[in-house]
Amino acid sequence: MKAYLLDITLRYCEPRISRRVILPAEITFEQLHRVIQAAMGWEDSHLYEFILDEAQTQILDGMVYDDMKAQQKYYQSLSVKDLAKMPNPFLAKLKIRKPRAKIDQYLEKGMIFQYIYDFGDDWIHDINVVEIEDNYKANYPEVLSFEGGYPIEDCGGPPGYEEIHHVMSNPNHPEYKDMKSWLDPSWDAPYDLDYANIYMEAYLQLKRK
Repeated sequence: MKAYLLDITLRYCEPRISRRVILPAEITFEQLHRVIQAAMGWEDSHLYEFILDEAQTQILDGMVYDDMKAQQKYYQSLSVKDLAKMPNPFLAKLKIRKPRAKIDQYLEKGMIFQYIYDFGDDWIHDINVVEIEDNYKANYPEVLSFEGGYPIEDCGGPPGYEEIHHVMSNPNHPEYKDMKSWLDPSWDAPYDLDYANIYMEAYLQLKRK
């Protein structure tokens, strides 16, 4: 089975968080979203998008797609003069796709693209297509290696994540007690590679042809 080897790294994140994942080439971007959620340890509680081709193509969460497509249709109806006055005139030419598009239509070896999760916290994942495998035996994704623990939902993005680590590294910090009471007790748990892969095999399998 054809498969993609991907390096997924959270941008601007200190301590660094990254995963190396292999996954079947037959999956959709919606399924890739679920793979990233499981590999990173997210809770899948926010909207997302993929940005390809230096921002010329966007794969949008289904909830966002309809609104963006309607807005694009309006932009495309404007004259050149009126379009130039709009806040984002490039939207008229943007290629917008639904998440059920297959990744194999877009991904190539050496390509780098982005996955953005939570439009408030703006967690940007840089994804590097490291290799294309031709004889992958499994019909589900796997995390092969990792760096760092788990990101934290609703913490203010990378700046908030870094601030949490700064405060919690010093029990004498004036914000330490408040921060500790707000955080989940397992916020700094080490990454569980076995759990991630058991989950993927159980819930993210492709049907055998």
